[in-house]
Amino acid sequence: MYMRIIAITLFFILLSVNVSAEIDDGNSWLKWKDTARIFYIGGYLEGIGIGMMILSTNIGIDRKLKSDVPKICRKISKIEIRKWMNRYAAGTIEEIKDEVSKFFVDYGNRNIKIKYAVEIVLMKMAGDNRLVIDNLIKLYKDAAIK
Repeated sequence: MYMRIIAITLFFILLSVNVSAEIDDGNSWLKWKDTARIFYIGGYLEGIGIGMMILSTNIGIDRKLKSDVPKICRKISKIEIRKWMNRYAAGTIEEIKDEVSKFFVDYGNRNIKIKYAVEIVLMKMAGDNRLVIDNLIKLYKDAAIK
């Protein structure tokens, strides 16, 4: 049993070392196999889920903590949590992976960091404001040039 856990752990460590050395932008994404892409998207979504859980607890959805957080912070945070819940549920891992790949087919997007491309894709899939998305893409392209 322990050997199996160690073997699985080593496999993921080796996989992450191989992928993390390349994680950067769309050029890297397009070189990856679908398995690495799926792991990346799964990890991204897991991070969002954990972040939302921590944030929702800290802003007072748990009644015990409610008085410790200023009302305006709770209100803003709840709005943000709702936005990210919509984005989080925007599609399956496979659909998100495919949309990120389509995003990077556009040569002009290839210097954008993968994490930002995933954010943009989730926003598109959730139906967020197109002007906001376009401005983010421009911002991320400009940041990649510098």
